[in-house]
Amino acid sequence: MKDRPNKPFKQREAPRPKLHRPLREPGGIGGGKPVTPPPSSAAPASPPTHWGEAADWYDQLVGEEGSEFHREVVLPGALRLMGAKPGESVLDIASGQGVLCRLLARQGVPTTGIDAAADLIRIARDRNAQLPPESPRPVYQTGDVRDLSALTENSFSAAACL
Repeated sequence: MKDRPNKPFKQREAPRPKLHRPLREPGGIGGGKPVTPPPSSAAPASPPTHWGEAADWYDQLVGEEGSEFHREVVLPGALRLMGAKPGESVLDIASGQGVLCRLLARQGVPTTGIDAAADLIRIARDRNAQLPPESPRPVYQTGDVRDLSALTENSFSAAACL
């Protein structure tokens, strides 16, 4: 390297994430045993999210087919990674107004979308009318995506959360 002084590299300490509890019991690396997570019933409940007041704004931002970034980058990448074929079922977690569900439906892929925002689910259901008659109709559910126990186990070949 041209005319570069030979200075030693000064290594900075990496920032440490703030954890609610340690990952290992005291005793150091290798000396501590892994911490057993508390039972899920003991986990503190997080506050519910509310998109009702922002649903119309978000729908105007994202629109029928997603923002330009979604259309050009996110959705093509998600479709490639999922590799869903016609007839296979896909779960869209936090589906919003159903952009991914309708895109997959146009390709013959049955979908289920779940979202906590009832207003966005209403918009998604209304937009099903714009699908071609031969497309499977996405099914939308309002619900907390942190608990998918109401869904039938092993009924989806792929899932996405975009």
